[in-house]
Amino acid sequence: MFRRKARENKFLWLFVVIVSMAITNLSVYGQDDRSAAELVKGREAYLRARTMHYNSAGTWEAINGQIEAAEAAFEKLPDGAEKFYWQGMACFLRAEIAEVHGDKREAAAKFTESGEWAEKALKCTDEISEVYRLLADTYLRLMNYNGILYAMGKASKAVKLLQKAVDLDAQNYLAYISLGTYYLYAPAISGGSVDKAITMFTKALASEDEFERFSANIWLGEAYGKKKEYETAERYLQAALVIYPNSQWAKHTLEKYRP
Repeated sequence: MFRRKARENKFLWLFVVIVSMAITNLSVYGQDDRSAAELVKGREAYLRARTMHYNSAGTWEAINGQIEAAEAAFEKLPDGAEKFYWQGMACFLRAEIAEVHGDKREAAAKFTESGEWAEKALKCTDEISEVYRLLADTYLRLMNYNGILYAMGKASKAVKLLQKAVDLDAQNYLAYISLGTYYLYAPAISGGSVDKAITMFTKALASEDEFERFSANIWLGEAYGKKKEYETAERYLQAALVIYPNSQWAKHTLEKYRP
């Protein structure tokens, strides 16, 4: 009797353990599925907002609505590098939009916040190329707001971060574009060179992403315009307008360098 009872208790205990493990696994898998869905939803909203902004399409209210949807989705992700990176990307886009609207204080605040998210992501992992690129971009953009001492302190750090980004991922085309913009505007004593910039921008033309190709074309237009090779500049700027036909940035740059 006692032995039978002991066996029954043992079987009951095993049953409880198996059921508990199954419930735990279902919970984890369900959580993973939900996180993946939120990430997809957030990325899609972010990309819509970015396209609308760079293609000068849609009202500010519509763009803001997409960014808010992206931020809400990213907030639901579990804490970690992926969540912090995408929160930083949303902040960076907000900063760019504020910059276009002439709100320098908001732009500087959002670029700073974006950098803080990137630093949090780096504390989680140092193996994601895009995180290094994002942090470098915040340094480069904040040079316009934080003065010469900030620029002197961050310029070389930004370049090292971008080099790390391309070392981790040779197809990080946004990192090549960022390196190109640094070389385009940095003084020669700090490594600046229009030809170096053109080399970096040209690498990014290999991207299959339309935003990256748009950015590469428009920056090549800017670079060749600086060299006073206006016909070549126009060719690249027209290529940018094929991708984003309404882009005011591309149209303004084209007018600036039209032969």
